[in-house]
Amino acid sequence: MGGEGTIIIVYFPTRAEPVRLKKGHGVQKRPGGRLGEETLVRTSTTGDDMRHVLCREFLKTAASALSLVLIKELDINKGTMGLLITAFFIIYGLMQIPAGMFTDMFGPRKTILGFTALTLVGVFLFWLSFRFEMLVVAQIIMGIGCSVFYINAVSLITHWFPIERKATAIGILSAASGLGNFTSYMGFPLANTMFGGWRTSTSSSPSSSSSTTR
Repeated sequence: MGGEGTIIIVYFPTRAEPVRLKKGHGVQKRPGGRLGEETLVRTSTTGDDMRHVLCREFLKTAASALSLVLIKELDINKGTMGLLITAFFIIYGLMQIPAGMFTDMFGPRKTILGFTALTLVGVFLFWLSFRFEMLVVAQIIMGIGCSVFYINAVSLITHWFPIERKATAIGILSAASGLGNFTSYMGFPLANTMFGGWRTSTSSSPSSSSSTTR
């Protein structure tokens, strides 16, 4: 075994690098069932990341999917509608570097939770707004809120998944991204057709309600 300077190499079944401890310092035991716990965490992390990325893509394309409806509802031209759509993308792009800085400062989970709350504010404002200006504000708020989702999703995957599983996990995120686009482009037209408006119970605008009472 040797003297006090002998190095003990301890291997754990997680394919991690060997932990080197000096003799006499003891070996810190890891909790039982660690492999099962890590699998549960990875599954939960992937599910959460998928939901956030799906919602990000759903909200990102919402205005585009509703373009024909909003042009008629707001009585605006196609150029103005283009401004409404790009409001999300401009702020989303500008927020990428700050989003990474927030992740470094506060960690992925706290950042996602905080910006999810902001995204919900934008969603409700978009849903309730019948004016172009308020819809632009809603688009900006949602763009800020959604800007952290993908960066933090990749950060969590990098932290929790072994190198041979990272590409698969990111591929799942990409699939969720496409599913979000599909849900938006199919969901809003279907809702508008089936329920008479994409806002369902609040689908009638003030202008339309006033015209029916004349």
